[in-house]
Amino acid sequence: MKISQRIVAALLLALLIPLPALAQGVSAAAQMERFSDGGVAFQYPSTWTLTDKSNAQNQHLVLELKGTAAQIMVLVERTPSTKPGERTAALRTRSTTFADIMTKELEKLGATVERTEVSTTAGGVQADGLKLRASPGNQPGSVEVYSFVLGGRIVMLTLLRPDSDALAAAPAWSAVRSSLRVSESSASAVEPSRRIVDVPIYVAPATSQSAPPPAPVPAKFAGLDYGKVAGSSYANNFFGFRLVIPFGWRVQGQEVKDMLSEKGRETIKTDNAQTNAQIDTSVNNTVNLLTIFKYEFGAATDFNASLICGAEWLPTSMSANQYLVNARKVLEMSSQQGQYSIKPFTTETVGGEGFAVMEVVTSSINQKYYVSIKKGYALFFILTFASDEDEAVLRQAIRSVRFS
Repeated sequence: MKISQRIVAALLLALLIPLPALAQGVSAAAQMERFSDGGVAFQYPSTWTLTDKSNAQNQHLVLELKGTAAQIMVLVERTPSTKPGERTAALRTRSTTFADIMTKELEKLGATVERTEVSTTAGGVQADGLKLRASPGNQPGSVEVYSFVLGGRIVMLTLLRPDSDALAAAPAWSAVRSSLRVSESSASAVEPSRRIVDVPIYVAPATSQSAPPPAPVPAKFAGLDYGKVAGSSYANNFFGFRLVIPFGWRVQGQEVKDMLSEKGRETIKTDNAQTNAQIDTSVNNTVNLLTIFKYEFGAATDFNASLICGAEWLPTSMSANQYLVNARKVLEMSSQQGQYSIKPFTTETVGGEGFAVMEVVTSSINQKYYVSIKKGYALFFILTFASDEDEAVLRQAIRSVRFS
């Protein structure tokens, strides 16, 4: 079957993941375990197995998921580090030493290792580290190692996973990082380890963060502002708008956005090489500017409402309505055809600008797509919700948009 020239990758990632795959993936993480001992505490999905390899110097906890090669390690020094200079050197040494060991092991398997500096948030603080990329046995994957200080104690946090296990590992990685707590004393915490059911993971409110694109930046995206989150708002200077983030909702990092995009690409792959090539082109032409979930990715809930803002570079000019027409054609080709209905297109004013709107309805989940053509891009907002309450919150977010 011949596909339309324009494949709307962002729509595919939002439709084919939450309907119903993303909701099922989040639901699977509904039961959480809590580790709490020696002043160290964190939550993780009950599907993972925790092994305690602690010794007199360090608390050493290893998490593994059966059926995958994914592994998460939490290593915390028992004795607090009191001298900032020594602490800085120790952090650098820990990350570098671990990365050197892993590099040697990967090179023994004949793999070429690429090393880059990375950062994330863990325990409510910024954690800097190193990321290794390699393809041993033609199986691409990554190793990440972060060293930082919590409660005056040095912490090393690592994630090992092949790319094929990236989506499976994401909920646990997010849970550990967001819930990690370390006290100054290594004495056993008062609360014993226990199972927690249906308790969302607490995430400290975002203060200021930006989501820069992966380097190098393609020429078609040169000059594009990927926007910045500051406090409770998101601003994008390139498209000239601001948006208020719903209170308590979670802004997702680049790792989650990349995984969702790749999952969307995989979901709609066909046996037609030409179609697949066009799908890849559209995915490569699309950038995810902002992804907000009601709960943290992998949190304990049956469904995770979301707002996605993105932009697709258009090699040829078209109207917003034509963009949605092409998106509808893609949906009609998908394997989930028949599980939803598409309402007639409408138009709405968002922040003083006209947007074409498409609504997709299933038995339990609704989505609304707002599209406007700006500066050679299709700028879009995608709302995904399963309740009137979530719809009201998302509509308020859209009403908060202001174009300058």
